[in-house]
Amino acid sequence: APAALDPAVPAAPRPSPGRIQNVVFAVGIDGAPLRYRAWLPAEGIALAGATTAVRYYRDPDLPALLEAADAAVFYRVPATVQVLDLIAVARRRGVPVVFDVDDLIFDPDLAAEIPALSILPPAEAELWLQGVRRYRTTMEQADLFVGSTEPLCRHAAAVTGLPVRRFANGVGVVLAR
Repeated sequence: APAALDPAVPAAPRPSPGRIQNVVFAVGIDGAPLRYRAWLPAEGIALAGATTAVRYYRDPDLPALLEAADAAVFYRVPATVQVLDLIAVARRRGVPVVFDVDDLIFDPDLAAEIPALSILPPAEAELWLQGVRRYRTTMEQADLFVGSTEPLCRHAAAVTGLPVRRFANGVGVVLAR
């Protein structure tokens, strides 16, 4: 089993807020959600004086970037062997791991409440649920959940026991001006 799944691997110690100078975002989606959940937070972090990197979760540069990171954010990243290895790299270095998402895509127990799944062919519905389970696996390896709404954060805390924080979607500097 990957080291990240080994219960003997302890949660990363939380650094003091003053130590965060380099944040790496590993992302698993494109489009507007990527802008709201990774590019705009990266912009805000940069305005506070820290450096950031936003990379697709399969980017070959991620292991090296995580070797220099003070915090790692996994936004909508499904679990793969490589992703779990990246999380293990962060944990070995004592880097806090954050799972961020802006939609309820991490609870396969809600499948019966999703009408669209009943109209999909069974193989497609199962594939979708496999994706949900993979998001959940990544989420459960994190030290902290960050969500876009209070109900989403409450649900994440209820199903995983993770500490949660809300970071609302917003606008960047250019649009704000």
